[in-house]
Amino acid sequence: MIKSFLSFLGLFKFEVIFILMPVYFAALLISPNFGQDRLGLVFLIVHLLLYPADHLLRSYSENTSTDAKYPLFKSLFILAAIIAFQLFALIESAKINFWLIGFSTLYIICSWLNARISRSAPPLFSVSFESFYRGAVIVLLVYIGLNDYEPMNLLNFRVFGMMAFVSLFFVALNFSYQSVSQTKSGVSKILSKEIFSMVTITGFLFYLMIFFGTGLMTAFIISILPALLLYVFLLRPVLKENSTITSTRLSIFYFVASTGLNGFFIYSFLKHTNVLQVFS
Repeated sequence: MIKSFLSFLGLFKFEVIFILMPVYFAALLISPNFGQDRLGLVFLIVHLLLYPADHLLRSYSENTSTDAKYPLFKSLFILAAIIAFQLFALIESAKINFWLIGFSTLYIICSWLNARISRSAPPLFSVSFESFYRGAVIVLLVYIGLNDYEPMNLLNFRVFGMMAFVSLFFVALNFSYQSVSQTKSGVSKILSKEIFSMVTITGFLFYLMIFFGTGLMTAFIISILPALLLYVFLLRPVLKENSTITSTRLSIFYFVASTGLNGFFIYSFLKHTNVLQVFS
């Protein structure tokens, strides 16, 4: 019984939820009119309802496409949990405003579409679609949930820039995963993917410099430096020996990268809202 319960909890992929936290904090950074009473509620909607339901749906979809299917009772239980989490997310969204219900619904639709797309679509399209709805849509959802704005206020470069770069970072992370987890990728393919990652990082540095100044740009470089050094260390045997990296080492890399980004966005938010000046 306990083993089955722990197996069910594993489907939520709580470690991935931690890795995805920088998306929430990125949207928080660009929120000029956020309501303090909404911080916890929007976090609940995104990280404890929509993301877990998304992971459950992915596990359910992957299982139904294999020969070793779950027992009928377990499949129905998982499907009921998915619907319950998504329905509860919509109920909680209704406590804030109508627009948040719309963006939560959009994320749920994208989640169901991705469950189907990931099984049949070309890898590049699948990665792009997942990056869009887990990146751009969540930034929009958090932004509209935290701020007393209507969607027309989303039409500014600061918001669109953050949406674009968060989505591009998702693509870059997927490329990095492919580089170190697949054998015989070829040095040229690996380098082309890493060039994409470096261009994305460089573009985000310019974005930070334009809207927030060189101070936050420097803080971002410091925050991602440990992850970059670790990634270079992991990539060396792939290039030299054409080998792969274990899932444990990949998990450590994602944890380090996410921790650095979480720290950066929290620091940036506190600095941008002058909270740090109170304690200085």
